[in-house]
Amino acid sequence: MDITKSPGRLFYEELRLLTKGTFEAIQRLNKICTVRNTHYVFVNDHIGDVIISLGYLRAYRDKMQLGNVTIVITEKYAKLAECYADDYDEVKLIPQYDLYRIFLLNSTTFGQKLLIRKYSNVLFINPADSARIGFDYLKCFPDITLEKMIKYGCYCLDDKAMFRPLPQIESKSQSKQKCALLLLEARTVDLEAASVLEAIVPELRRLGYQIYTNTRDKDSCVKYTTPIYLEISELREFVNDGVLIGVRSGLHDLLQYQGCKVIAMYPYEYGYGNLFSLKMMPETRSDNLEVYLTGDDEIDRKKIINFVRGKRSD
Repeated sequence: MDITKSPGRLFYEELRLLTKGTFEAIQRLNKICTVRNTHYVFVNDHIGDVIISLGYLRAYRDKMQLGNVTIVITEKYAKLAECYADDYDEVKLIPQYDLYRIFLLNSTTFGQKLLIRKYSNVLFINPADSARIGFDYLKCFPDITLEKMIKYGCYCLDDKAMFRPLPQIESKSQSKQKCALLLLEARTVDLEAASVLEAIVPELRRLGYQIYTNTRDKDSCVKYTTPIYLEISELREFVNDGVLIGVRSGLHDLLQYQGCKVIAMYPYEYGYGNLFSLKMMPETRSDNLEVYLTGDDEIDRKKIINFVRGKRSD
């Protein structure tokens, strides 16, 4: 905020930006929501949100007795949506920027009242908006999870609503060598994990794993691993029954349903552990370990390698 401007000038600038944002969001909605007797479900652009939203879509459709349902998602989740093709009638793809503009409007009291009145056949699945007081307050409550926010806060389902897990896929590769995929970074977790990941590479190799780092930048690859970048649609088949190890990201949510080993690394004092815990994902098939890094690479290394070997200590 520019403090050199008068309060009146600042008010009118903020009002102008709000009006512009509202106009842009309404324009985008009008281009997508063209059929009155269709129910549109806009899904947030995060992997965990997409998986949970699609998994409860049939329960929501049955509860509301909806005829025609169209889901609106970003392009990178189109392949995931195909796994639930029986639960909707059409998919519409939306640019991430457009989706965020719409969700930004829906995050305000003014926007919600406007959208409810103008678009009664639209549902927005954005967990942050179902928590009006924000994530920083919600993390104080251990029983609140991402799944519950979508199931109860967005869909308004009851306890008996059935979740349909992402179907497991089989690898088409003929190779019998197991894969270990390492993650150095994530969009929502700031954590320096390179030293721990480097420490486990030699032991993973001795255990017979082919080791890769998922990265677009070959220069940021974990030492002595092979750089590779996998799209969301490629990841499950690539890892298959191997192991995913790295900083907590949406890719961990994706592999919950593949039946492999999944190891998520967090900062030692991570305040959102309960809210976004892997253990809170519904109907999972994979074997999970959550590691809160202590700062002692040897302690963290032993915990991870023991888990990979099948010796749990958590």
